[in-house]
Amino acid sequence: ARCYHARAYDRTKDNCLFVCEQDPDGMNLSTRSGTPFLAINGIQTLSHACLKLSREISALQQMGVGAFRLSPHSTDMVAVADCYRRLLDGEISADEADTMLEKLNLPQPMANGFFHRQPGYKRVAGSLLEA
Repeated sequence: ARCYHARAYDRTKDNCLFVCEQDPDGMNLSTRSGTPFLAINGIQTLSHACLKLSREISALQQMGVGAFRLSPHSTDMVAVADCYRRLLDGEISADEADTMLEKLNLPQPMANGFFHRQPGYKRVAGSLLEA
């Protein structure tokens, strides 16, 4: 696999000197019009937007999903994990979780479009079960 970070900085994969550490939330890749679209993180290509499914947790659980993964970012991930743990345990509502997450000033925009069969970068209000 190629390391896009190393290549962007004119380094080889085997001599990258961990250049990806310069972009802890990934290196933004924008469209030709300048809109951030993807985040390059070493050999991974990720969405520029962060997937936030706090309002969809209940629907996911009803579908049989029993494990949820958080992707680390340069924010207070302990607070993010605590928020989702409390949401999963039923201690807080999705509204409360959203408020807690918004106060953290996460580094990228939040999105949930893919879950709602919309473009992935979009943020769709409500949950699948409310539709």
